Amino acid sequence: MSGNTYTFGTSNGTVTAQWTANVAPGITGPTTMTLTVGYAATSTGMYTVTGSPAPTVTKTAGDAKITWNDATKKLDIAEGLVVGTYPVTLKASNGTSLDATLNFTLTINATPVAPTLTGPTILSLTAGYAATSTGAYTVTGSPTPTVTKIAGDIKIT
Repeated sequence: MSGNTYTFGTSNGTVTAQWTANVAPGITGPTTMTLTVGYAATSTGMYTVTGSPAPTVTKTAGDAKITWNDATKKLDIAEGLVVGTYPVTLKASNGTSLDATLNFTLTINATPVAPTLTGPTILSLTAGYAATSTGAYTVTGSPTPTVTKIAGDIKIT
């Protein structure tokens, strides 16, 4: 009933009844986030929650250090998670026959380590040499570095 006017008893006045349809819930917002080990406690960006009546959002799966903050509409991430991937599922419900879900994945990376390259620095050959290689080089770093030759004869690869 929308916009109907009713009169009750002998009192003068009108009552307007507004009917609001139930609208299935929806939830949108960040689906991924990447942090580095040793991060400070933080939060995701804000989520948008829609539906009528207003939905309730619950975290239905995920690590206990990742919590739903209904006041800010964000996921709060406590300190202390180790290197790895942390999936989280949020569910928005409002009593309609459909619930909305959103999957979020937090990735915790290792602390970066500067790359190093060690190995032979000199190779002496005699004219007429056969194709040859140097000794092995050691490449370290995190994430794993890429090695690129940036100078020298094109026959040396």
